[in-house]
Amino acid sequence: MEKAKRVRYQWTDEKKVALLTQIVATGKNAFMTAKGSKAVDDFVSQLDVWTNAETGIIPLLNMHAPEFKDNPIKSTYTSVITSVRGWVQAESHLYTSGNRQGAPQAVQRPQKVVGFPPSPLTRKVVRFGPRPARARPLI
Repeated sequence: MEKAKRVRYQWTDEKKVALLTQIVATGKNAFMTAKGSKAVDDFVSQLDVWTNAETGIIPLLNMHAPEFKDNPIKSTYTSVITSVRGWVQAESHLYTSGNRQGAPQAVQRPQKVVGFPPSPLTRKVVRFGPRPARARPLI
């Protein structure tokens, strides 16, 4: 018996936007777990929020979003949540204050700058004659 090969779902930018829009429309229940809910009456099953045939995030995307017509989401809802968390963490520099330096950079910097005069702060000190000997103790 051969083991089934796992196929990774290909997320395009359009699919990501459609999924994130649906998550925002659903609200906090998309990520709420039994441990996170304060009251028993307030609890909604995460499985139900993601996979309910009428109101679930994944079925609604597969039925109505044109991006998912040819390639619907067949993954489990937990793998979709893991993907979303990865996207959010990868772009955390956009919403974390003071973290702009940690942003991914795709800038090509020249190896050598030619034609600029040397700055007085970076000028090399040139000494004339031999280097003075250090004073040694006599004893």
